[in-house]
Amino acid sequence: MEITDPQQDVVKKEPWEFGGWLFLLGFGITISPFRLLTDLLNIYPVMFSDGTMEDIIESASLAFISLVAGELIANIIFVILSITLIILFFKKKSIFPKWYLITAIATFFFICIDNLIISFLFPEIEFMTIDTIQAIASGAFALCIWSPYLFISERSKHTFIL
Repeated sequence: MEITDPQQDVVKKEPWEFGGWLFLLGFGITISPFRLLTDLLNIYPVMFSDGTMEDIIESASLAFISLVAGELIANIIFVILSITLIILFFKKKSIFPKWYLITAIATFFFICIDNLIISFLFPEIEFMTIDTIQAIASGAFALCIWSPYLFISERSKHTFIL
């Protein structure tokens, strides 16, 4: 009687190399945490060093203080998520498309809700600036173009398999 090892019968599939549109997506994912950190370092240290944060804490409403704190916490979470996406992407993990979708949804809704809250707190401030429109468009692109691509494309299905 011959005994076979069931693990020897399993053919291990090797992931495809990065190519096609995944190069472009990989570039965007790779620069994302640097872009986020640059934005954070251009805003928050100045707020703490020039006294703006003290003024906010002393004289601003609880809603505004909550908004500033919420934005800071959310931005730190998005930096962590973007670094996680880089790791999942380059390790070709099968969970990458799902995490990308989750991050795209969270980013898009955060931008929209944050701007909606700002418009209610400060109706006199024009909140639909070029930067805001670009951020919303970028989030919509990630959500409506890149996310489906990761679930539909043959290259993605054969790349993210580990």
